[in-house]
Amino acid sequence: MRRTLCRSILACAITVVALPSIGQVTASQGLSPSEIAAARQQPYTEEFKVDSVNTAPDLTTTTHETKYVEAKDSHLRSFALTIDIQDAGKRDPLILGIITDPEIGTSTQWDNRSRRVVVANWPEVDRRYGCWQTDEGQPRISFGFRSSRDAHLQTEDDRIADSASNDAVTAAQPAGPVHEDLGIATIQGVEAHGERWTWPPSGDESVYKRHAFLSSERWVATGPGLLVKQLVEYPRIPGRTRTYSRDLVKLTMGEPNAAMFAPPADYEIVTEEMHEVPCGRTSWPMP
Repeated sequence: MRRTLCRSILACAITVVALPSIGQVTASQGLSPSEIAAARQQPYTEEFKVDSVNTAPDLTTTTHETKYVEAKDSHLRSFALTIDIQDAGKRDPLILGIITDPEIGTSTQWDNRSRRVVVANWPEVDRRYGCWQTDEGQPRISFGFRSSRDAHLQTEDDRIADSASNDAVTAAQPAGPVHEDLGIATIQGVEAHGERWTWPPSGDESVYKRHAFLSSERWVATGPGLLVKQLVEYPRIPGRTRTYSRDLVKLTMGEPNAAMFAPPADYEIVTEEMHEVPCGRTSWPMP
């Protein structure tokens, strides 16, 4: 049940080595390494409008809209809330919350339909590499790799999907996507730097459809290094997502509301341990 809930809105897998949506800010954008590190530690709250255009088996398309709120505080706790706008007016919209606390080593996930809070205890610090999940399958966490020798645990598709926003794509695929620097633009009052990766057309349609994406565009705030806009186009395969877009509605720098990091008090609480699993892709596609 929980896997269905997660896949119906946004993927629930959590990458701990880089908190969600932290941009790939580099020194080439005019920031020193110390400035980049400081920028990534700043607390913030972001709100996005997310649209997924899906292609049905009969090739008709539908647009699915969600509201996504993300925050991080000065203790490096992260919060993500997804509200399924598509359900509004029909029944209570599905709401999924995820809280990650690296200080105590837990990931907490809840939703308003099951009215359950699942608290997943992370492994010991010296074992935090690779991928881990609970018996239910969610939450699922990727801690990154302890060394290059551990990279074989991650599938090629997983590597492409997880690295669509940086130069690791080219390293993973020698004949990789074409990179474009889109320059600087202002998005919702925030100065951002844009980049786009595009796979060139292939004469072999079956190979072309196996790419994790056809094009991926990301805009990252030049100061705090946060993602403010994203657009991904996928192979046009019936029954799968065609395009995914995430557009900034509001960005607030500073400590987020502390209430964000507490799940609903009247929900059932379940505590689970995590076990290591292969780092294969959990679902398709991963925007």
